[in-house]
Amino acid sequence: GDDGVAWSDWSPWRSAPSWVLDVPEPRPLLQFEAHLATRDLLRGPRLDSLVVTYTVGGLPAAAAAASVSPAAVELGVDELFTYTLDVELDGTSAGVARVAVVTPFPSQLDAGAIQGLAGAAVDAANTYAVNDTLVIALDPPLATSTQLLIPFRTRLLSVSHEFQGLLYAPGASNPLRAATRSGDDPLTGAPFSTVVEATRFDYPVLSGVGAVPPVLSPNGDGVNDVSAIGFVLGRVTEAPVRIEIYDLGGRRLRTLPAQLLRAGRFVPIGRAAGDLPGSWDGRDDAGHLVAPGTYLFRVVAQLEPSDEVAAGLVSVAY
Repeated sequence: GDDGVAWSDWSPWRSAPSWVLDVPEPRPLLQFEAHLATRDLLRGPRLDSLVVTYTVGGLPAAAAAASVSPAAVELGVDELFTYTLDVELDGTSAGVARVAVVTPFPSQLDAGAIQGLAGAAVDAANTYAVNDTLVIALDPPLATSTQLLIPFRTRLLSVSHEFQGLLYAPGASNPLRAATRSGDDPLTGAPFSTVVEATRFDYPVLSGVGAVPPVLSPNGDGVNDVSAIGFVLGRVTEAPVRIEIYDLGGRRLRTLPAQLLRAGRFVPIGRAAGDLPGSWDGRDDAGHLVAPGTYLFRVVAQLEPSDEVAAGLVSVAY
């Protein structure tokens, strides 16, 4: 809130040890509530500490609000979206050097079609898309209030997705999160939103499964030391996913830790294979390098009432 009287809605409950607050920005006041629980019958729960990180001064803009259209699309089909971003700058604003939009799938941006740059220019060399984010670099930065219209193509992979917008000042790593634009869309009469819903759901839970690269050589030379068991997780909001490695005799050699993943694409693109949940370094559960040869992998999405499983081959060579 701004005055300690009028507050935004509560952000969703979280149980993780750290997370990004889903609240309007910028705001100077924060209220929080903690629920404590324990399974130990002899000890009560205790909150040891709470740490809030924030930025004061040097903000890219005084306010930012966004919406996206269309609001409903088919699942798994590339669609053209328009991201509308209202940016308000004042005398204390540092300017906007980067705009990031959280996407469900790698985006295709037509930088020349962006409207409302108001003296800023797209820095093509530093503009890129990865599996879950579209980053638009501006040089010179945006220095005046404007409405940006950003067209890009991507696809929905789950029942719904929020296209969250993040604005960065020059040299800053802590972004300003865009709020949702107020008012109604004149084309549809519906309230502005950054959430897009799916209109059909006949899409596989696991697709695009494969090892990248298909042959790894874990000899420590920095080249293909790790292979990513890549996949696209679709239709679910989130699910635990684990990767298992077997020899061709059916003996399980390695189980990578299960991770709770949101729908998305988990294939190397613009980052190292070691950063992905399916990264395998050619070692078994005991930490020993496996022998050269071909191995079977299984990607297991833990669902109810039964798991979804996909399989493939990966090879090791020295």
